[in-house]
Amino acid sequence: MALTRHERLFGFGLLLFVLAWWNLIFLKLEFGEDEISLLSRLKKDAAPPPTKKVSTLTKAKEINSKTPGKEQPPVHSAPKKQVQKLPPSLHKKAEEPAEPVANYDYSMKLLTIPPPVGLRNEENGAKPAKQHLEKDQSTARRTKTILLWNDYDYLYSKDREPIFKDCPVSECKVVTDRTQASTADAVVFTVSTINFSHMCEGPEPDCDLPLRKPAHQVWVFHTLEAPCQMGLKGNRNKEFLLNNINWTFTHRKDSDIFTPNGEIVKRKVPLNRDYLSITRAKNKKKRPPVGWLVSHCDTPSHREVYVRELQKYIDVEILGKCGKKCPTGCFRYINETHKFYLAFENSLAEDYVTEKFFRSVNMDVVLVTRGGANYANLGIDPHWHINTADYPSPKALAAYLHRLNNDDSLYVPYLEWRNHYMTTRPMDGPYVKWCDFCKKMHETTTKSQVYTKKSLFDWFFPPGQKRFKGCQVPTDLKF
Repeated sequence: MALTRHERLFGFGLLLFVLAWWNLIFLKLEFGEDEISLLSRLKKDAAPPPTKKVSTLTKAKEINSKTPGKEQPPVHSAPKKQVQKLPPSLHKKAEEPAEPVANYDYSMKLLTIPPPVGLRNEENGAKPAKQHLEKDQSTARRTKTILLWNDYDYLYSKDREPIFKDCPVSECKVVTDRTQASTADAVVFTVSTINFSHMCEGPEPDCDLPLRKPAHQVWVFHTLEAPCQMGLKGNRNKEFLLNNINWTFTHRKDSDIFTPNGEIVKRKVPLNRDYLSITRAKNKKKRPPVGWLVSHCDTPSHREVYVRELQKYIDVEILGKCGKKCPTGCFRYINETHKFYLAFENSLAEDYVTEKFFRSVNMDVVLVTRGGANYANLGIDPHWHINTADYPSPKALAAYLHRLNNDDSLYVPYLEWRNHYMTTRPMDGPYVKWCDFCKKMHETTTKSQVYTKKSLFDWFFPPGQKRFKGCQVPTDLKF
């Protein structure tokens, strides 16, 4: 049966389609996908250039493939990103391909991807991300303002600035201008002075204690005095203040911020002082072995009574207002003359150790202590001083002092520890733990507790039969 012309054309086209399909399958089996891609590219290179516009990235790839003398890395196609739909008014601009910049070097610069911020290092010109983070945390910390309300000569003076420079947390400043009372982060009231006892609350012009407390502010109860040396308990005009205290800032170790009159710390670099030679030089002077510098002659601890009994058994030279005038500077004279120094406190109270001890550690004398504190609990080793509490009477104490005075091998170890430890209290200046104060200002996000006047007084003025205005009654005076 003869085929029509249309049927013959249809059959010829079908045959060509089958041959083309078979040829494609044969190439995949023989060469694989990469060779086919290469053949396709060769065909495209042989074909005339297209007339339509191409994108900048396409031109860059073509230029990179033709750059002589450079080995080009394989180009990996980036995964397709989901394109966010633009408003109709922006569609036209988004669809138009970017025009190439004239005379721009489309080399591998386009393929150089900067490392993530967290992986940058000094080689590519950036600091480690950790340093940036630490700096950001430091700069983000707001400076806290501490207002000293009254009698702050011991706590602060401008010539001691910058007082927070060496603190681990240093974003604090101290001010004394009461006009900043409404904005300060903390207000410190020194409650043990005569000036404070004369202050009052109220609308009268002469009353200068605040009657209002901003919500963000902490009020701080500060003293370094023993309770029986303060007249605070008799004040009747400070109810609002004493019922709104948040923190205590005292010599007591259980304060919210502990600030003793000094501390004993280990030296970074040990000394090598020859205390045996120093002791032998004093032995040649034949002076009284015990010295005592004192300006308060009648005290709640009755230390003067104890010393009078002690003088019956060992020679004690009393200097200052309650004794003889010092021939030269008092501390210099004691340091060059005496082997023992009486660091007796005027009051017996919890953790109450004054500059009489801490300042005297700077001298070449063995300290004899009498106080109400647990010295070991304050970091003062029993081998660093002679405590009257360890002896049943002044007579027994005098016998031990005579023994040490006559035997340098027993005496010198009471001094040699100072080659390895030192006091934080200078001879002529204060010691305040401002670093701990600033640290607490930043670690406490709220005002913390609010003390009532009763709870505050029960803590600082402990009641009891063996108490005198909060201090301990001496029990070592029964001779």
